[in-house]
Amino acid sequence: MSDARFWWMRTFFDRDEAALFYSQFADNILALPKGTYRDDKFFYMPEVYQIQFPNLIAFDEYWYLSNREATFLVDKKTEETQEFTGTKDQLKELMQAFRGKLATIKKQVPTVRRSIILNDRVLVDEPNPYGLDRYPVVPMLAYFTADTPILLISSGASVGSS
Repeated sequence: MSDARFWWMRTFFDRDEAALFYSQFADNILALPKGTYRDDKFFYMPEVYQIQFPNLIAFDEYWYLSNREATFLVDKKTEETQEFTGTKDQLKELMQAFRGKLATIKKQVPTVRRSIILNDRVLVDEPNPYGLDRYPVVPMLAYFTADTPILLISSGASVGSS
């Protein structure tokens, strides 16, 4: 997924349930209008069609590619570079300790950001909370054909069932 421009996931929750799961947003969640949220996204999800659950909210996580500015330390002799992730005071101490041997440069680094969206309202737009510069998922493609027998593979042996 390194070349995917975005990744979007939707989960439907009852308002009270969502307020318990995401207590940091409880006030915003409980302030949402009552009634099931519907839009033209994720139209294939069964929650969109079930009118017997009138209190559902759409909780979206939208992950997208972005850039961030990073400070890199450069060894003047070998031109090796490494990203510096410490504080300004630590950088100052390091530059004094290795005076004349290190230089710093700032450059853009590709990264991933996350937005949390409730019923089409952006609550949070933040850097990746896991501290990674990539998506926190791995894509997996599978085909399901209901009429095909399942083949189980375990310990080098295979067993077919139907």
